Amino acid sequence: MSGHTPAPWAYRPNGSGWNNLSGADGRSLWCRSDAEHAANRALIAAAPEMYEALKYAVNCFDRESCDPMLTLDPVQAIARAKYALAKADSGAEVSQ
Repeated sequence: MSGHTPAPWAYRPNGSGWNNLSGADGRSLWCRSDAEHAANRALIAAAPEMYEALKYAVNCFDRESCDPMLTLDPVQAIARAKYALAKADSGAEVSQ
């Protein structure tokens, strides 16, 4: 799917109890075309998996936080990243 609002995104509290996420152009992520809005929703929905995949990859590959017992699998790190990216691109659950 991709086609989401380009980075950077910003969180902007507006003081009225409604907060806003906006793109680099300052427009709300929700005031977009239907296709861009759907892509933004898919990207947001995939964010937890993307976070976990990135954290796992850092633990696998970073020298400072490297797993000395090699219990973390670099192949698994790539698989997790691919899963999260596929979910963000398709907007749907994908099999792991």
